[in-house]
Amino acid sequence: FLRGFSYVWVRAALANRMFVEGLDDLCALRPATGVLLVSNHRSFFDQYAMLLACYMGPVPWSKSLQFPVRANFFYDQPLGIAVNAFVAGGAMYPPIFREAERRQLNDEALDTMVEILQHPGNVLGMHPEGTRGKGPDPRVFLPAQPGVGKLALVGKPVVIPAFTLGLGNNIAQDIKWNFEPGARREHAVV
Repeated sequence: FLRGFSYVWVRAALANRMFVEGLDDLCALRPATGVLLVSNHRSFFDQYAMLLACYMGPVPWSKSLQFPVRANFFYDQPLGIAVNAFVAGGAMYPPIFREAERRQLNDEALDTMVEILQHPGNVLGMHPEGTRGKGPDPRVFLPAQPGVGKLALVGKPVVIPAFTLGLGNNIAQDIKWNFEPGARREHAVV
């Protein structure tokens, strides 16, 4: 679904704005385990830029992508469920719970992520900050949450740090800029 549908529309909507630095290095990797792709979080669409970067080469070893997301929207709200199902093909998985009464479910999510990372070809995209950075300087990060570090230690994946810059939170505007002459470039560094 991600290669046949999501990648196609994301490429059509954003490819003119993408500049991926480090793509040759990414393509040259031959990871023996899954890959943890860890990036900053500035817009609602950062993971779509990561999807495009992983499939642009195409990165030959990238077979399956999953992006853990907050459950209180993508699993509990009708619009979030629709976005996950019809836009991401269920790749926004597993859910992460923020409510105190549901936090014990995060241990199960962590076990699921460790299992995903045991298999070569799997890519798990995460934002270590846990939420979007909304400050004026996109190069200033929020404090990392402990989950991504624990996942790296327990799952022992290949960890690839990434940085995205340039997308906003208005998808219509980002798509419009994609088709303008001299399109503003989204910069993804892997």
